[in-house]
Amino acid sequence: GGKLEALGELEKIIAAGRNAVGKTHFWHFGKHPQLDFFYVVRLERGSMLRSLRQREKARQDYDWLIANYPAVPDAFIQRGENSFDESKFEDALSDAEHAIKLNPYGEPQRILRFQALFNKKRYEEVLEMTSSIIEHGGTREGLSQAFYYRGRTHKERRHNDLALADFEQ
Repeated sequence: GGKLEALGELEKIIAAGRNAVGKTHFWHFGKHPQLDFFYVVRLERGSMLRSLRQREKARQDYDWLIANYPAVPDAFIQRGENSFDESKFEDALSDAEHAIKLNPYGEPQRILRFQALFNKKRYEEVLEMTSSIIEHGGTREGLSQAFYYRGRTHKERRHNDLALADFEQ
């Protein structure tokens, strides 16, 4: 089974509807209202569909989540990553920026933003953003991505010594 079996179970929950799920709630990070279990199920199904490369179906889940939970950044991030996978960098950037408005300190949306900026060849903004993350710190993943994209940006600008210094971090 694996992912397909799990996807089938998630689809059963969604088919049963929000009321059938009960009153199970989850707290979300930050200043967001309590999220119901249905939110978590839809977000997980979207992630699973994306991992199975069923991007249009994943987008439908993310669109539903955004319409029903517009103050929570997760679905914007996931939809942006889905768009990034499809090389729709303007859409990815738009979702990253919206998620940043909802939570300016969230690392996933900031990573998505500088990845999209890099692919749109907006190198000055990439350098500003990645340098800020490096200067102020972050998780291992965030710093790794920041050094990598700053290095790639330096390489694109033919600043090979600076690129090499970042790639060695």
